[in-house]
Amino acid sequence: MAENPTPDPVEGSGSQPATAPPADTRPKPQFGELAPPGWVWKPPADSKTGHQQEPMVVHKPAHGQNAPQTPPKPAKAQKPAKPAKAASGTLFGEAPTPPAAASGASSAVPTDAKAAPPWDRAVTLALLVFGIFGVIISIQLQSSITQSIAIIHAQEGIADYTPSPVVPTIVLIGGIVQIVLWLLAAGLSLLQIRRRRRAFWIPILVGVLSVIAVIFVLTSVLLTDTALLNHFAEMSS
Repeated sequence: MAENPTPDPVEGSGSQPATAPPADTRPKPQFGELAPPGWVWKPPADSKTGHQQEPMVVHKPAHGQNAPQTPPKPAKAQKPAKPAKAASGTLFGEAPTPPAAASGASSAVPTDAKAAPPWDRAVTLALLVFGIFGVIISIQLQSSITQSIAIIHAQEGIADYTPSPVVPTIVLIGGIVQIVLWLLAAGLSLLQIRRRRRAFWIPILVGVLSVIAVIFVLTSVLLTDTALLNHFAEMSS
């Protein structure tokens, strides 16, 4: 069977063909040029679906704006940094870092501003060794104080020197103080070295205290010799 052709519109039947919209006579913007306010862009219909997209109208930009701004892209979430593992300490500081992990650890772990310089360990150990000789000399000096006073008695023509019973106790306490001070300096210094802090000042400070202790012991022994004190008092008068 032959299909019936679509009948042509008959005059006076009341059905009229659809009229086309008037053509837009305004100048169209060129490539890279801003469209004038009020210009409407009508996208072509999709050939497959026949769907007509909504037209885009160019509005007049607000004062101080040249073109519509694109919305900012959402920032990517950063992964939390992994905490650095604490290195096991040794007697003289932290354990050495392997060469493979040294580059990565140096960039991830911040440098400690209070860390001791490389020379601090060597200087501290040298001062502690020097302190051992200082302790030996201090004990010998305190032990020979009675002999020195006896020589002064002989030179000044004073009667023979007889040490007071308390003198050996003062000398013994003075020697113990010197040993305790050195052990205190060694313990605090090694603790500071292990914590990677400056430690060279500890032997110096304890050395000053040691000198003060020696002077105190010698002065105490001299004050027990009344014959020598009276002799110098007569000479000054």
